[in-house]
Amino acid sequence: MSISKAGVFVILLLCLSITVAYAQEDTCPAIVQTALAAADDACTGIGRNQACYGNINLSAVPQAGAPKFSFSQPGDLVNVADVQTLTLSPLDRESDVWGVALMKIQANLPDTLPGQNVTFLLFGDVEIANAVTTNVEAVTLEGTAGAMTPLMESFTETTTMPTMLSDGDLLTIDGRDSTGQFLHVIIEDGTVGWVPEMMVQVEGDTNILPVIDLLSGESASASAPTLNPMQAFYFKTGANDAPCEEAPDSGILIQTPEGAGQVELTMNGVDIQLGSTTYVQAGEELTFNLIEGSSVVTAEGVSRTLQEGTRVRVPLEEQDGNLVAAAEPSEVEPYDASELAALPLGLLERDITIAAPLTAEELAALGSVELYEGDPVAGRWRYTAVDSITSEGCPPQLASALSNVSGYTTETEFELPGGKLNLEELFQVSEMGLEGTPVFSEPQPGVYVMEITMEEGTFHWEVRVVSPTRMEGMYSLSMVDICTFSLSFTVEAVG
Repeated sequence: MSISKAGVFVILLLCLSITVAYAQEDTCPAIVQTALAAADDACTGIGRNQACYGNINLSAVPQAGAPKFSFSQPGDLVNVADVQTLTLSPLDRESDVWGVALMKIQANLPDTLPGQNVTFLLFGDVEIANAVTTNVEAVTLEGTAGAMTPLMESFTETTTMPTMLSDGDLLTIDGRDSTGQFLHVIIEDGTVGWVPEMMVQVEGDTNILPVIDLLSGESASASAPTLNPMQAFYFKTGANDAPCEEAPDSGILIQTPEGAGQVELTMNGVDIQLGSTTYVQAGEELTFNLIEGSSVVTAEGVSRTLQEGTRVRVPLEEQDGNLVAAAEPSEVEPYDASELAALPLGLLERDITIAAPLTAEELAALGSVELYEGDPVAGRWRYTAVDSITSEGCPPQLASALSNVSGYTTETEFELPGGKLNLEELFQVSEMGLEGTPVFSEPQPGVYVMEITMEEGTFHWEVRVVSPTRMEGMYSLSMVDICTFSLSFTVEAVG
């Protein structure tokens, strides 16, 4: 059989394309290993609250008011407090680059332990923004009101009718509420108040403005706990973008120092207590893989406790240019070990191995709370309402009001007779004083439920007997077309 010149040419092209594809694939591991080795060598001198340029390509945007710095080549160090955003490049075979950065932050570790730091290792397509505006000076923006813009002097119970501004009225804007829906302004006659953001034309980015509490008018930073640089941050990563088996998907490895207990971080509005090593990614959802140790992840008032070998996922949505938590965390589940096999653990402070995923049986045993199906003991009991109210879907004003009434504990002692638990008597102890006809039920042994349907919405009250001397419960109010808020409580025998 003979082959034409055209056929030979086609075969040569196919061979060439296969050879090039193989060569490109073969360069991937080399780029990754070179990048990690370069970062390891370049960042040996990194100190507390510093970021190190590990491998190309990286770019850093300074905080407002921060001194100028150089952050353009491997080994460059910058104070994390001076950085607003840090952006890394995904792996690029043509340019032989893969972005790697290393950070050491203090978080809530004490000043008396300067040698102990939380390690952040960032790699691939990652953008991280500092939510702790340490160097941001007091700033104001200028703006103009639209026609019939309402100016609310306050959002308290004594709020008066709003002043209606005219089209083009000049505004000095010195703050915003936590949602960005309202701006705190000063008009030309010196009157101070709030206006809807959507009705104002602003010169500049409102994200640089300080957050002011909508109800109290106080700066959120005045009452908030002091955070160290990058203890709170927003980030975005690529997803499923590993170019070869030897490279991990873009993300961040975070490791706490040994013996430091639980370190507190906030990422994308999700509160983290971390005593371990985790691998996190953020796209449509925040994926939190706990590869060593233990952790608690909290979003939308719901907490999940993780052990190594598990993960949770938190849905995210874009808000003011950042990805923030949009719902509570998923149930804890085993992670996929194949997605973690290529993680660059060698650049972390502590040597660890990736824990095997928990089996379904191990996970069920970990999260199960065995209910007590007998009768609680007779005697003196104490009802305690926990000092934290959570809300879901509430308007900013109401959510802020609910958060303001958190921070207290209600305790009541009462006598509980022997025999089967009388849920109606126990409910009366909570002193809710709601109108309506309660409906009591026992959906399963050890679980007691009471519901009242009212014009305003549905009240749900539930208690679970976990031992002869302890009960745990919660109650929630789902208000029609508004939102839901809830509060938890415990009931314990005291004698």
